[in-house]
Amino acid sequence: MTKKKVTSLKFGEAREMLEKILREIEDNEVDVDELADRVRTAAELIRVCKDKLERTKMEVEKVVAELIPRDAPDGTGENVANEEAAEESPDADDSTAPF
Repeated sequence: MTKKKVTSLKFGEAREMLEKILREIEDNEVDVDELADRVRTAAELIRVCKDKLERTKMEVEKVVAELIPRDAPDGTGENVANEEAAEESPDADDSTAPF
């Protein structure tokens, strides 16, 4: 398979091809004349899978980061919620209250 075709595969397709090559090598089904070519293809499939995983990880982290309010000092959004609750309760910060 050409490098261009390998890089255009979806993650699942690349993983399946890689697993097939590995099974063939483990079961001694690969002729020695084809072994180097299969190993090169397997290495390219591994690179494709790693790249796709890394891009997906970055995209997910970006989406999650957009969910967290930017004005929360600790990045969790909890401080903002606590401050809003204190503003709503009239005696939440009343230092003159007897109790």
